[in-house]
Amino acid sequence: MELPDPIRRIIEQMGRQAGIQLRLALEAFAESDCARAMALEDMDDVMDDLQRELFRTIFALGRADEAGLQQMVQVALVGRYYERMADHAVNIGERVTYMVTGEIPGPDGASSDDSLGIRLD
Repeated sequence: MELPDPIRRIIEQMGRQAGIQLRLALEAFAESDCARAMALEDMDDVMDDLQRELFRTIFALGRADEAGLQQMVQVALVGRYYERMADHAVNIGERVTYMVTGEIPGPDGASSDDSLGIRLD
């Protein structure tokens, strides 16, 4: 069964976005570039939006019975794979920032100075 065009487009976008983020993460790591590393967080928001759009589209098409359930589950797994790749790129960016500045990003985006053991908000 052929993938419906809306789903194909989203999956292709997710693949491109994941590739861009991984490339940027590796460049940031190789060059110890904090600016590139920090840009990854915003780029990950794009991937999160694409994943939400993918799931909305899968559910909409599933309700319209335009695609088989097994195929849609497989597509959702591919989307999750790309989203995880992007998350790993963000993790690399956080490590680059730590290596260069000594700041550890917190779960809410705040940072802390590891050398002093205090949280900077």
